[in-house]
Amino acid sequence: MWQGGSKNDKAKQIFQYLAKEEEEHAKEFEKILSGIESCEPPEVYPGEYFAYLKALSEGYVFTKEKKGEEIAQKVNNDI
Repeated sequence: MWQGGSKNDKAKQIFQYLAKEEEEHAKEFEKILSGIESCEPPEVYPGEYFAYLKALSEGYVFTKEKKGEEIAQKVNNDI
């Protein structure tokens, strides 16, 4: 969740809304995941599919630890 201390009420509202939406997204993905019994896609070599998903998610979804905080430090305004 956003930990900044903005004095701008509009910025606070935006970040509170985004934090709430992220919590809902996490719940929805957990629900989807719980409904998956097994996943065995065709592969050229063993582990290919999950290696692809891992590389994709690490590069575009779940970036490096503290990367978001590093980027946030460069922001010089609330909106």
